[in-house]
Amino acid sequence: IRIGSDRAPEVLLRSESGLATAIAQADGALYVGTSAPCLLYKVGPSRAPAGELESEALDAGRTARWGRMDWLAKMPEGARVDVTTRSGDSPLPDDHWTPWTALGSDRAIASPPARYLQYQLRLATEDTATTPVVEQMRISHRPQNRRPACALKTPKGGVRLSKKATVAWQGRDPDNDALSYGVAISSDVGETWEHLKQNLREDKYEWDTTEQEDGRYLLRVTASDALSAPSEPQSAKVSAAIWVDNTAPEVGLLRSSLIVAEDGRVEVSGWARDALSPVRSVEYRVDDGNWTSLALSGIESSLAGVYVTDVSIATEALEAASHSLEIRAFDAAGNVATDSMQVEVAERKPAAGAKAETEEGAGAETPEE
Repeated sequence: IRIGSDRAPEVLLRSESGLATAIAQADGALYVGTSAPCLLYKVGPSRAPAGELESEALDAGRTARWGRMDWLAKMPEGARVDVTTRSGDSPLPDDHWTPWTALGSDRAIASPPARYLQYQLRLATEDTATTPVVEQMRISHRPQNRRPACALKTPKGGVRLSKKATVAWQGRDPDNDALSYGVAISSDVGETWEHLKQNLREDKYEWDTTEQEDGRYLLRVTASDALSAPSEPQSAKVSAAIWVDNTAPEVGLLRSSLIVAEDGRVEVSGWARDALSPVRSVEYRVDDGNWTSLALSGIESSLAGVYVTDVSIATEALEAASHSLEIRAFDAAGNVATDSMQVEVAERKPAAGAKAETEEGAGAETPEE
């Protein structure tokens, strides 16, 4: 390093290899000796007609497409600046990097996409008394667009849906690109898709399942960053298997099984079944009383997709009157079916001993004549 009259430092020589161990000056020239390897450099006294400078490896953070290179330079007459570049994916240039390549038209960087880029300046002049001076370099690049991520929040896989259902998800883009979403369903395990809604900006969709036939579907949500990266969009898909079931189950009371005990207790058997969804709950009530849950057998029939359960009802003692006995069943999709019947509870007959006691007591209370 030389300190000039203006006290500003100027780099005279930067050894590419070895350690400078000796320095001497003679006849206006500077001699520098290095070890490992042993070399002797002569600097000056006049300027060379050409020289090269290599930059450090520039890091884009991830694979990037390199664009244009521009520079500001003082260019005396007869001076020129030539630029070449090379690219690679390792921090230090090695044999796996691309060869030095000249800039294309309009100063476009011809090196292929990579994480790192290095440029080389070749400064030349026809008059060694003057030299070009590069003051600033500007390099444009566009990092490779990364794939967004999408996670389905609701519904969970395997659920049964009916009527209007909320499809909700969470999208995230590592480049902070704006995302749009599409919701689609498939009834043939992904062979073909029916688009329910596209170009959604929100992270949820209200789906009217009554517009589809009952059955098993693949529900898919697609997240795309095409709004921010139309030239090379990336997308992510997430799907779940669900069932659409808008048909109520079947439920019934077996009239032939009705038993009304002398004390007013009622017993009756019933059943519930569904062609697509498991029966989740069966309840009964007497008249307009509270609903009472019944134990389910949980038996699935041998016919695929048909769920059958048997139930038994045993009430408390009921007053003598005509009562309404109602049963209802819910399937896993929330559909409900009901059945009801009228039950007659007769007046209770008094016991024989109780009648005799009453008559005897009545005779004792008769006043004497």
